[in-house]
Amino acid sequence: MVTIVAGAAAAVVTGIRSASDDGDATKEMALTTTPVERRDLAEYLEISGTLDYATAATLTAGSSGVLGYLAAEGAIVERGEPLYGVLHSPTAAQVADAQHRLEAAQNGLLDADGRLSEALAGTSEADIASARATLAEAIQRRDELLEPAGAADLATAEAAILAARQALEGLQNPTEAALADARSRL
Repeated sequence: MVTIVAGAAAAVVTGIRSASDDGDATKEMALTTTPVERRDLAEYLEISGTLDYATAATLTAGSSGVLGYLAAEGAIVERGEPLYGVLHSPTAAQVADAQHRLEAAQNGLLDADGRLSEALAGTSEADIASARATLAEAIQRRDELLEPAGAADLATAEAAILAARQALEGLQNPTEAALADARSRL
């Protein structure tokens, strides 16, 4: 604003001096004036670059999960907006691991059932103790997997446990027919 006013004043003074030097020119030359406007002079500078801080900040999530959302590089993030989001649902690897553990438990139940069947053929105290230990181990594995297992898997595991219990009871309290069958095999 100062520059505009100073420029207008210089033009007026120069015009008056040259008019006073020539007396004839004063008559011929009409003095023109321009009103001075007062306004703000807006000046700005546009640059591109990166704002860098002296210290780095490490962000950590409160729990484990999969990174589901991440603000794009260069995105403008306002206060309170998330920079990232963590999904807490199980990953494919976790589901596969749970299925693998469930299959192992089911195989353990099948093994226990097989041992009980073998024990029926020749019932010794060692066979009964081994069958009991295998059954207890299979039950423990099943109980550990109750949470992630589905209803169908649990039903299969419970059926195998029931069969193993019945076989164990058959060993502990054999029927006359089972004893006769075992004697005939000897």
